[in-house]
Amino acid sequence: MTRRGIFPAIVVILLLSGCAGADHSGTRWKIPAEADVPGWKFRSAPLHYDRSNIVLYLKDRKNTYAEYGFRELTVARYIRVDDENAGLTLEFFLMGSDLNAFGIFSRERGQAVLAGHPPLNRLGVDSKRCYAGEHFLACRGGPYYWKLYPSGPGKIPPGDIRAFLSTVNRQVPSAGNPLPSPCRELAEKGEIDHIVYYPAAFDGVTGLENVYSGIMPLRGRDSVVVYAFREDSAAALREFMGLVNNEANRFILKSTAPYQSAFRVRDDGKYTILGQSGRWLLGVVGAGSLEQGEAVMGELVSLAGKCGLNSR
Repeated sequence: MTRRGIFPAIVVILLLSGCAGADHSGTRWKIPAEADVPGWKFRSAPLHYDRSNIVLYLKDRKNTYAEYGFRELTVARYIRVDDENAGLTLEFFLMGSDLNAFGIFSRERGQAVLAGHPPLNRLGVDSKRCYAGEHFLACRGGPYYWKLYPSGPGKIPPGDIRAFLSTVNRQVPSAGNPLPSPCRELAEKGEIDHIVYYPAAFDGVTGLENVYSGIMPLRGRDSVVVYAFREDSAAALREFMGLVNNEANRFILKSTAPYQSAFRVRDDGKYTILGQSGRWLLGVVGAGSLEQGEAVMGELVSLAGKCGLNSR
């Protein structure tokens, strides 16, 4: 083979090897093609956003998504072939980790539940994987989070929505349980459908990060609790004291054997109780009285202790 013939051959090999090693984890590879959803077509070419331009699409929501490690988004708009008034918009996010995808999913699901929109079950979807907002359906799987919105006045058959869901679900990992194993113990005791992961400050407490919040039936009432599991008891104690000593948090230290505790009165007159027991940081939010909050905290400490991971 001549030198002139060798060069094109090398180029072809390099191109083929590049294709074989291509990264298909990005959101543009997860968008259903027209062939995947018969009867539908793209209204226009899908739009792609990353950290450099996401503010153009998310606007005021940008910072919340940034908290959860936003990496990229692809937006695809579809219309029915036989009725251009019936449309669907798919937003497909890559959040960078399973936990971050669960985090933004849980945060927005919590807002939907508070607004009175219960998890959607008439389409046969798992409430741990999907929930319904006022005008959208949202799901998660692995590091991905996606939303499906109707657009236009045309009617969309439920079967078509199921087709979109099943097509996307086949292309992403199963939802699974992204909570660290110590947290699962608590989540399963309470209402796991209401668990929310917060990577940044929660309930206005400066410095309280990477925590879980949920609703648990403790002391005969549904209580909003917060919990986090740290590397060891010394790290948990240091963080607890740092939160208490931060004047902006307005905590008053009140040690209660066999655990550390502090409380503060919120602007609405309700109480937030903060506790530390072994490797756990624990909280009770919005208690009607100090006595009520301390009673719930005592049960929460006992519950955490049953995980068998209190010491070290």
